[in-house]
Amino acid sequence: MNEEEFKECSVVAYPHEIRFLHIKGGHISYYVDRHVSDYVNKLQQEKKDYKYRCEKALEYLDKIETLAMSDGKIIFSINIFRNILQNEKK
Repeated sequence: MNEEEFKECSVVAYPHEIRFLHIKGGHISYYVDRHVSDYVNKLQQEKKDYKYRCEKALEYLDKIETLAMSDGKIIFSINIFRNILQNEKK
C-alpha cells in the first residue's frame, strides 16, 4: 500500500489489533498490545465527539446568523467561524 492509498484508509481498533481498511476493499492488520488498541479506540471516539460538537456549533451559527442579518460585521465573523468548523469536521 503506497502513501496515497494509506490516506484513503479508515482505522479500526480491535483488541490486540489495529486494522487499516481500504475503501476499495482489503486491509492490513497489525497486532499490538491491548493498551495500544484501547488507546486508538479512545482517540477514535474523541474524534467522533469532536465532529459532533462541530456539527452542533454550525447549527448554532445558523441560528445566530438569522438573528443578525442586518449587522455585516457579525455576519462576516459568523462566516469565518463557519469555515473553520467545516474544515475541522473533515
